[in-house]
Amino acid sequence: MLASGCGSSNDGPQTPKDAVNAFYKAGMDDDLDALTDATCAKYAGRASEALSGIFGENEIIGIEIASVKENGSTAVVNLSELEDGATTSNVLTTVVKENGHWAWCGDAD
Repeated sequence: MLASGCGSSNDGPQTPKDAVNAFYKAGMDDDLDALTDATCAKYAGRASEALSGIFGENEIIGIEIASVKENGSTAVVNLSELEDGATTSNVLTTVVKENGHWAWCGDAD
């Protein structure tokens, strides 16, 4: 199940899993402000690209998180994007801890 998007710095995602859920929920809701809040500083200025790219080109209806590998202030989350109830792709994404909260920060290398 997806968590709600993060808002102010006081109520941001507390775990890498929460951060990924917030990012995908914001994208699926077409909510640019929430998507920007859920994105790390490195990519926050490009949140609109994510809306038109990741979420604009795909009909993502949910995600399933398979695993989270946390190492200090970074984590790699292995997830499946779901489209019409079927898995469409497996994704490794990076999540970072900034200002005490976790944020989505691009695909993992």
